[in-house]
Amino acid sequence: MKFEELKQEVAKLGLTTRQFPARTVIFDKSGFVVMSVWTDFSRVVESDYPKWNELPNKVQRRLIKLSEDYVIEEEK
Repeated sequence: MKFEELKQEVAKLGLTTRQFPARTVIFDKSGFVVMSVWTDFSRVVESDYPKWNELPNKVQRRLIKLSEDYVIEEEK
């Protein structure tokens, strides 16, 4: 999955995405970080952010799946 695809899928969940060198950050509607995807280490970090726990489980699971697909694509 490319960044633009990730961005579109995340937007469907009502969240926003911004790309930085070596990582992509996902924000909630208030602008708080809920997840970071570190593409240089091929890992996903979600629990470091307090707002992550406020997301519905369904949204958390979808974000994890999307970010895993994104990291796999970035490794290629």
